[in-house]
Amino acid sequence: PVTNQEFSATAGHPVVVEGFRGIGIGEGDGLAVVPLSESCDGPIGAILNSTSLAKFPGQGVLSTVMEPVFSGDATNPYESQVNFSSGSLPVLQNGGVFSLCLVPAQSGTNTARGGAVGNFVFLGCGSRSEALEACNPRDLPAPKSASEQRLLEAAVGKAISAGNLPENCSTGIWLGGRWDEANQHWEWVDGALLSDSILPPSNGEEVISRSLPYSFWAAGQPSGSPPVEEPWIYMDTSTGQWHDAHDDRYDFGIVCQGSRALPTGSITLSGPFAGHSFGASAGRALEISNLTGLSLLAGDFLVVIPRNGPCGDSSSVLEAGGEGISFPSADGSAYLWPRFVNAFGQTWSLCWCRKADGWTDCRHAKDFLIPVGEVQILGPSLEQTFSCTLGQICSVNLTWPNEADATDGALFVAAGSACTGSGSFENS
Repeated sequence: PVTNQEFSATAGHPVVVEGFRGIGIGEGDGLAVVPLSESCDGPIGAILNSTSLAKFPGQGVLSTVMEPVFSGDATNPYESQVNFSSGSLPVLQNGGVFSLCLVPAQSGTNTARGGAVGNFVFLGCGSRSEALEACNPRDLPAPKSASEQRLLEAAVGKAISAGNLPENCSTGIWLGGRWDEANQHWEWVDGALLSDSILPPSNGEEVISRSLPYSFWAAGQPSGSPPVEEPWIYMDTSTGQWHDAHDDRYDFGIVCQGSRALPTGSITLSGPFAGHSFGASAGRALEISNLTGLSLLAGDFLVVIPRNGPCGDSSSVLEAGGEGISFPSADGSAYLWPRFVNAFGQTWSLCWCRKADGWTDCRHAKDFLIPVGEVQILGPSLEQTFSCTLGQICSVNLTWPNEADATDGALFVAAGSACTGSGSFENS
């Protein structure tokens, strides 16, 4: 990919990354979204663990299903552009800046047949030639030490438990070792030696030696005589031991040395920050100012919902004024509700929404998907009853909810009239 690319999206909306540039980028590639503090430099499995922190859709990996469009740049004729998206799924994350890591299609993250575990990628079943083709340009596993062998065994065990290694080929996986007939020795695909000549059948013990290459042949292996009859190596998943094999006789699990994610740039998510705390008074219009975030705009909305209710899955609080939904903000940071707060002292939660054609008009509480924080309403408990004696000083001690601090105000006595908020009372 071209590095240092910058994109933008909106919290609570589906994500589309348009015009992503690179060479050889296409269908099946993924774009992982991770916190800005995380690095793209690492195994695919580690990158996928980081995507959960960013809370983007599709387990944090945006996908593309389009053929690349060549840019026509004469200075770089091989560069093309593709779009990545979350489909119809919105991003349930507050405003912020996130890193983008390209996850190659070969990593298996966007296929139904496998997945990444640790630094290995599981891509179904096949012959050795099919395994080499599936893993290209990466290699098959080549454990050159006891620690590398244990890591491979652990990854295979987790893959089997997770269903990433099909049952019909889960008895073994292809390794990147082979018999070199021309030089009469066993070697790994990167040229590292497994032996300097024909090997006698093993006694089944692991070879850990400073003078000999590491190996873990099963008893009686390698068994090909001559070795060219069975020139490839697979690992028994139940024991971890190695066996020689003929290419066309078996289908084993295809496991690739994990692709590494590639840094590509960043995406800025417009929206409010989380964790705000506001205060307001009962009996007055609810007004909030100094909402902070990234790229907040005039026309944004807030809704009031019960405290700790999930945004997008809670009813609005009608007592907040109007239908619990604010007027459109004048500048993205200040919000005003219709009428007045008709409720006793309590704390409500706030959620945010921005209109988008074809997505939402921010008219219903379910449209507000992004949590903002809380607003504490200062006001006394309702339905309190008091009595006074004619001709004597009347003293009223109001009860306040535990969560709301008492605040200064005036008490108006209206005879036979309800408090309507109109500013005048008959028969008072």
